[in-house]
Amino acid sequence: MEFSDHEHLHTKIILVIITSLTAILVCLNVLSYRAYLDYLKSRNIVGTSETVWSAGFGGQLLLEVLLTLPHPNLACFGVQMHVYNSIINATYIQRLNEIMNLLQLAKLAVVIRFVMVTSSFYDCSAQRVCSMYGIKPTYAFVIRSFMRKFSFRVVAISFLTSLFIFAYALRVAERPLVSILPPDQLTFDSFGDSLWGVVITMTTVGYGDYFPRTIIGRCITLAMCIWGVFNTSLGVISINKYLQLSFLENKAFSTVRRLLARNDMKKDAMTLIGRVAELMRRGKRVSDHQVFELRKYVNTFKEGRRGYESLRDEASNLSEEFQRQSVFILSEIRDYAQQQRKLAELFGNLEKKIKYFFEDEM
Repeated sequence: MEFSDHEHLHTKIILVIITSLTAILVCLNVLSYRAYLDYLKSRNIVGTSETVWSAGFGGQLLLEVLLTLPHPNLACFGVQMHVYNSIINATYIQRLNEIMNLLQLAKLAVVIRFVMVTSSFYDCSAQRVCSMYGIKPTYAFVIRSFMRKFSFRVVAISFLTSLFIFAYALRVAERPLVSILPPDQLTFDSFGDSLWGVVITMTTVGYGDYFPRTIIGRCITLAMCIWGVFNTSLGVISINKYLQLSFLENKAFSTVRRLLARNDMKKDAMTLIGRVAELMRRGKRVSDHQVFELRKYVNTFKEGRRGYESLRDEASNLSEEFQRQSVFILSEIRDYAQQQRKLAELFGNLEKKIKYFFEDEM
């Protein structure tokens, strides 16, 4: 909105609003770490005299504040830089608030952290479970849990979101060249053209009709290429995982295959028996062609029977694996019941000691 003079008032109002929201976001970051520290104190994980810095969260808090602070503001309003571009052999005007507008996209890291912290894999119950198994509920654990449970959904949402984010960033970075390039040149002036360029780049197609000309635009395109390859690889893995059958689905699939193979074997047997009965009813000498046909039916029946027997062997292997898993689960249940009995005995002895203690006091 700094391109036209009659919109300067609207621009300044928007910049004040952005600055106010950024200050609120910084305060919320500090308060969230304070609240998390109070929770750790209530669980006796850290001492009551610990602060955010002494507890080891100061560096992380400082990093999030530094990621949150960059934003378009009134101090940068109207500040311009003349930048020479060797690709088009011309000088263009780069506004400082446009760079700050790109830097404020780092706030997405804070948004991602908020989503992870408020998820069910990072709440109090998840932290208690992790402490039982001797692991720390880190952000890496939350990401792995999301990819394990919602892999396809996470990849789809991240891909669609990154399309619009990269398209917006590329349009902001390349728009200063629109006024100095010839009209016949393909530029990122419209959001639709930017979105098309991002889709082609992230899917590693690369037609070359739209390409960045500024240094900032090329840096954004480099990040886009790396993220596109990474996201595409995750998409392939997620689709492969989605198409895999579970244990019970595999059992059902094997049973259906056996039924189909048995029906096909019955049809082949009926065809063979019918052909032999027809030859016997005629009572004539069998020709070589008829012998060849009969052998073909016999071979078809043998192949169907071998296929059915192989499926039976596979089903027996699955049954053995199911039995082994059942034995393992039963042993785990027995161990758990034994632990429960030991805990009950321990609490019973503790209750008796407490009762004796109060009786002695009285």
